[in-house]
Amino acid sequence: MRMDVGRIAALSAVLLALAPAGAQAQRRLLERRSLEVFGARYALADKIGTDKSSLDGVGARLQFERYDPDRPARSLWGRTRGGLFAAYTTSQGRPELSTLHVGVQTDASVLPQPLGGAVDPFISFGIGVFHTSRQNLLTQIGNGRRIRRTDFAFTPAVGTRIGMVDRFGARVDLRAPFVFGTSTTANFVAEGGIYFSF
Repeated sequence: MRMDVGRIAALSAVLLALAPAGAQAQRRLLERRSLEVFGARYALADKIGTDKSSLDGVGARLQFERYDPDRPARSLWGRTRGGLFAAYTTSQGRPELSTLHVGVQTDASVLPQPLGGAVDPFISFGIGVFHTSRQNLLTQIGNGRRIRRTDFAFTPAVGTRIGMVDRFGARVDLRAPFVFGTSTTANFVAEGGIYFSF
C-alpha cells in the first residue's frame, strides 16, 4: 500500500511539473486585423510638377498581426503589424495633378505595452508604387491630354495609434515617400484617421 501511495505521489509530482509546459505548448497566438480610413495631405517635391504646394486626399489601410494576450512581446520584431495601404488625391492644381500611392507596409510598436493602455507609438516602413497623372498643357488631344507615370516608392514613417473605446481608435502618421523616377524626389505626407479592429 505504501508503495502504491509513493508511486501515486511521484506520478502526481511529474504531472504537475509537466502541466505548465503542456499549457504553454497548447497556447496559440491570436490573430487580429484592423481597417483604417484616413485623410491625407501631401507636400510634393517641385519636380512632380504642379503649382499647388499641397494636395489633399483620402486613403485606407488593412493590417494583420499575431499576438499573445498573456505574454507581451519583448522584441521590436515581435511587435510588428503588416498590411496593405492605398492613398488617392483627386486632380488639383495647375497643371492638374492626381496621385495614387499603393503598397505594403510594416509597423513596429516602440513600447512593449501601449502607454496608459492607449497610446501606442510606432515606426513604419512601406514599399509600393506612386502613380501620377498630370494634365498636359501643350495638347488636349486624345491620350496626350495626360502625362502618366508609375514609379517605385519607399516610405519610412513614424506615428501613433490611440485606443479609444473597445475596438475603435485613432491613428496619426507622418510619412516621407521617396519616389524613384527619372529623378528621386523626397515628399512628405501627414495622415490622420480612425481604425476598427476585428
